[in-house]
Amino acid sequence: MGKRWNKKKFYGIVVGCVGLGMVLSVLMPLWAWLLAIGAGLVYCGWYIFCGKK
Repeated sequence: MGKRWNKKKFYGIVVGCVGLGMVLSVLMPLWAWLLAIGAGLVYCGWYIFCGKK
């Protein structure tokens, strides 16, 4: 049972890592775009605020 359990655990870790990689490859660009849009909004707000003086 020892070797069989180690193979199951190994395959479970491999499948989990592949699934996590797929999820992160979709979510990370999404978060990067959200951060870029937020930075753009802050820049525009700062430009408008400083231009009113």
